[in-house]
Amino acid sequence: MYVNELVFRKEAVAWPVGVEVDPVKFRMLSLATSFGPDNQFELAADGELFYPRDGDLFVTDSGDILAARGGGLFYKDGRNFTGSLSELKYKDSGKEVLDGEPDGEKTIIGEVLESLAIGTALDFSTVGDRKSTWYVSRTYVDRRKSRGQGYRLWQLDVTYYTGTLDKAPHFPERCLQAAGMTLGNMGNVEFEVPDASGPWGDKPITCRFVEYSNPRGTWENLHVQYYVYSLNGYPESSWKAVRLENASLLGKYSYFAKIQFNPLNEIKDTDEAKQATEEFVKYMLPEVLKALPMPEDIKRLESGVP
Repeated sequence: MYVNELVFRKEAVAWPVGVEVDPVKFRMLSLATSFGPDNQFELAADGELFYPRDGDLFVTDSGDILAARGGGLFYKDGRNFTGSLSELKYKDSGKEVLDGEPDGEKTIIGEVLESLAIGTALDFSTVGDRKSTWYVSRTYVDRRKSRGQGYRLWQLDVTYYTGTLDKAPHFPERCLQAAGMTLGNMGNVEFEVPDASGPWGDKPITCRFVEYSNPRGTWENLHVQYYVYSLNGYPESSWKAVRLENASLLGKYSYFAKIQFNPLNEIKDTDEAKQATEEFVKYMLPEVLKALPMPEDIKRLESGVP
């Protein structure tokens, strides 16, 4: 095995210097909160994604009672509430509507985080060396669009795995179906990202797309998700290729990161969604890649250079 340079355990790859990860929650902290011309895409602010449910009751600082109806807040006499969210508390619990944290920053905890194999005992021992798993889950807002417009809200989820035996089990084709969604068209799509680093900007990037609908929803409720892996710094659209690389006896160091993104609105067709998504990807992906090792980093490790 030594002569043939075969390896039976992959060594972890450290994420780049400057990338910050919460040592307890394993949420990546340093991803840009805005990107694009004039900060076109920006992390949703505190209260920006606040949509009260019908029947919820709120109380203002002045003691007025408000009821939620149709996504709005109304006084008892039917007048629409136009005040600030900072004045509101949930009537039953007294909890403030605003919590001081951006609505677009999501923290995954408990069984969900455990199901992603993030925050394990191994992670606690390796996070100090920048070799743990981590995730980031965010909602960005296209500032050019008003509330209610299509393609205004964008979801981004990145998960980083290294030094583990993870077989990349989580991908939309499997997870959406497990959640009870009805899968529709799926396949590959290419996006131009000329400002991306390394091999990502050399040619169009192939990503996977999955269309789906919720059988419990309305008849026309078509949605789409996209994803691509960074496999040792190279773009890879196939989860099977990721599994094969993890099982390979060649190469001592290995990591992969799944980059998943989607508009949060319903879509009309794949072509329309692709056109809107390409603009988001064009500015989002170069920022994400700053948090991921590139092929030259892997080559340096394999050569034995620190």
